[in-house]
Amino acid sequence: MEICFNCFQKTKENGKCRNCGYDEAMITKNPVALLEGTKLQDRYLVGRVLGSGGFGITYIAYDFLNHNICAIKEYVPKGIVKRGFDDSVLMPVSVKAEMEMKYGKRDFLEEAAILKELNYIAEVVCITDYFRENGTVYFVMEYLEGEDLSQRVHRLGGKISVAEANHIIYKVGQALDIVHEKAHIYHRDISPGNIIILKDGRIKLIDFGNAKNRSQMKSKTLSIVYKPGFAPPEQYESNGTQGAYTDVYALASTYYYIVSGKRIPEAPLRLQGKNYPKLKNMNLGVNSTISDVVDEALELDYKQRIQTVRKFVNVFYEGTCVKKQKKIPYLEIIGGDNKGKRWRIPPNVMIGIGRSSNYADVIPSKNLSISKLHCEIYYDGMTNQFYLMDHSVNGTYVHRKKIEKIGKNNTAVLQDKDFFILGRDICEIETGVMYE
Repeated sequence: MEICFNCFQKTKENGKCRNCGYDEAMITKNPVALLEGTKLQDRYLVGRVLGSGGFGITYIAYDFLNHNICAIKEYVPKGIVKRGFDDSVLMPVSVKAEMEMKYGKRDFLEEAAILKELNYIAEVVCITDYFRENGTVYFVMEYLEGEDLSQRVHRLGGKISVAEANHIIYKVGQALDIVHEKAHIYHRDISPGNIIILKDGRIKLIDFGNAKNRSQMKSKTLSIVYKPGFAPPEQYESNGTQGAYTDVYALASTYYYIVSGKRIPEAPLRLQGKNYPKLKNMNLGVNSTISDVVDEALELDYKQRIQTVRKFVNVFYEGTCVKKQKKIPYLEIIGGDNKGKRWRIPPNVMIGIGRSSNYADVIPSKNLSISKLHCEIYYDGMTNQFYLMDHSVNGTYVHRKKIEKIGKNNTAVLQDKDFFILGRDICEIETGVMYE
């Protein structure tokens, strides 16, 4: 038996895998792709091609160090490179192509660095490594097994149920708000194809290839990048003023598409007077509150548009929920320093916990074993879950087990009446929800 380059088990015989069913004969080979079985960094075994675009090829791969399947994205600008005689090294086909590749590799690594900064956000694809090899650059990310929203819409007959669409946009919006407010990064390419629903139901935002941080957005010119039907007018101009509201428009357009099965007209056509039917008039089950909020998020003039994803999603959340009881999340010290102290915390807002008021919102103890900003916690009012992100030196423990490292930051999901411990048993804190 040979190794299957899809599941990485020694179950392949005559080109077909007995374990996963992968059949090499059914696959159309990409002539520019790395050969299956190529090793990178003496650590990663390259498998089949998962997908390719204008600037890159993504492979399934096996990580010998961590003993898990991952995905590797390789910078391969279409039409301007070829493989060397060893079938590995990428070579530009001209002097002009060499210059394009130089700047392209820089931008590609910039995307990897941006994504690695966001590893603590559960709904953003996790980057674990990036490196140079074979005359190009690569980054390694978690392998996502699922379908994007475009595929889901197609599979479900043209649209997604209102309830599911509401949940998806709410979760993506909450993650995007953290990307904006904490990392100061704007995605600039929100669309159904860049939102993945995993087999276990989790949601992931991918493809930060066009993302820019706040300082870059102050540049007088930006690359013209847009997806028709999802991009606002400002993305059609190199000097268009862009910001969080740019992603608001794209997220609202995405919601409109997945719930109705129809794209809104491209921004230039809308500027010429072409309009779209309002969701509340389409007999879809979308209520007037949600429909009106979507319309406000789709304003052509960015100054008249909803300015932040938080405002868009919070109103969205309020418009979808019937609140029989008010939820009040809280944190309470149940062991260690200041036992019995309790803090009410707002839902859907990131709260810092640490020993210094300059860095944290909640100060459970000023013990030096606790970092200035030890961790952050976020209560999701829709799922009733707490997301705990560790930034400490001495660790944060959930049920007395240290949160495992994921990239640059640590994260864990807690329920009502769970608990976590700061540092070396300094404080034991319960997460809870009251109802009024």
